[in-house]
Amino acid sequence: MSTKLILVRHGVSADTTAKRFSGGLDGSNPPLASAGEAQINAAMEFIGEVDVIVSSPVRRARQSADLLAARVGLPVLEEPGLAEMSFGSWEGREMAEVMKTDPEGFMGFFSSIDQVAGATGESLIEVQARVRHACADVVAAHEGKRVAVFSHVTPIKVIVADALGAPLLSVYRSQLDPGGVSLIEFGKRGQRVLGFNLRYVG
Repeated sequence: MSTKLILVRHGVSADTTAKRFSGGLDGSNPPLASAGEAQINAAMEFIGEVDVIVSSPVRRARQSADLLAARVGLPVLEEPGLAEMSFGSWEGREMAEVMKTDPEGFMGFFSSIDQVAGATGESLIEVQARVRHACADVVAAHEGKRVAVFSHVTPIKVIVADALGAPLLSVYRSQLDPGGVSLIEFGKRGQRVLGFNLRYVG
């Protein structure tokens, strides 16, 4: 019996709109913006029926999950391993600013799987390790279910890359929009990507 994870990127926060580095719980943890709520409400048609709702504990993801929970009457289960990457000293800073003030660190990070973000944050391979563990726990706990998983751009792209058997750096070569919905099936023969970024808000 297959398990389906419906991966939902949270709606926009003020940091998303301003293109700031906004990581997990060690950052500013901004709330979901009203435009983000609209994105999640619009995404509902792509989510469909679910048996379980799981969320990153980061505020913008949890608030996105709460919108679905209120509609379908299910509790939200938090999974810390699905939090966004930690960006260290880059937290809260605009990407364009970091590119100008720390070009070597910026380019090194986006071309490597093991260089940490902002000197004290996480590397991509560290994120992959914790996301793999969290994903395996979710699938094992909810076998045969349709699970809505509210997370962030990096963890979701990592899960998709793993399902495709793609190189880890491929996460920087795809676009996942706020409120974008992706679908991964976990079965006896492994993982299959059934859909990626199924909605777009310009």
